[in-house]
Amino acid sequence: MRKLLTAILLALAVAAHAGEPMHILPGLAVEKIPEPLTAPIPWPARTELIAAPGQLWLLAKGNVWRVGAASGAFATPLEVASFARSDAGTLAVLAGGKLGLVSSGMFLPAIATPEPEMRVAGGPGDTLYLYGTRSPSRIFRFDGEQVAVLATVPEPVTALTHVGETVIFVTAEGVFALRPGQAPGLIFPLAGHAPLISLAVNADTAELFGATEDAVYQIDEGRMTQIAQGLGGAVAVTGKDILVADPRRPGIFRLRPSTAQEADARPITRAP
Repeated sequence: MRKLLTAILLALAVAAHAGEPMHILPGLAVEKIPEPLTAPIPWPARTELIAAPGQLWLLAKGNVWRVGAASGAFATPLEVASFARSDAGTLAVLAGGKLGLVSSGMFLPAIATPEPEMRVAGGPGDTLYLYGTRSPSRIFRFDGEQVAVLATVPEPVTALTHVGETVIFVTAEGVFALRPGQAPGLIFPLAGHAPLISLAVNADTAELFGATEDAVYQIDEGRMTQIAQGLGGAVAVTGKDILVADPRRPGIFRLRPSTAQEADARPITRAP
């Protein structure tokens, strides 16, 4: 009965969100990835999105899905908690408290996670980052052989990415940069702001983007500019495209400059 009620409430929330208008920063255009490419995907309540040259990967219900494929990466359903792609192209998956790889439609566990309820993010080379979603939270670096603790923070980490060797992560308190050999430094405070649930970096420009459940932001040191309202979820960046997988609409949306020139950087709103 509880599962039925949860499903009904989720369906109502999706229907309500799908009817909300989108507000996009002037200078940007939005388009939805064609339905035939995403129609087979069983959307979960929370998703993750990875953009690689010529590829889009999505965390689906019971699988990891390459957008445009007829089926998921795994031949049989697997309750994937999180997944990531390293800069070198390794696709890693967290499932059943283990971190492993995808090979020929199978999950190959490599190590047990250091603590429960963790997520994974890609790092430089074949490095992966593991981070806890419970308080206090620890951030780990996995180089393929050893797991090392990088930092312990008092609040759950809700999203994590990297710029080179610098780890960028989010808690309810703010957006932080963790540089090698240093303590985390605050980039932007988030006290009182809706929680950011995803982060992405433009590998060419080092621009940082984040998303809540219903908004997308560009984040600079000291400023957070809203570039979309009524659209949120998992964010990824490739080239000049900002991609957003919104499980409440559901669909994948592309934000890009609407002219040949760069989009105007005037903010719609700024975080307090």
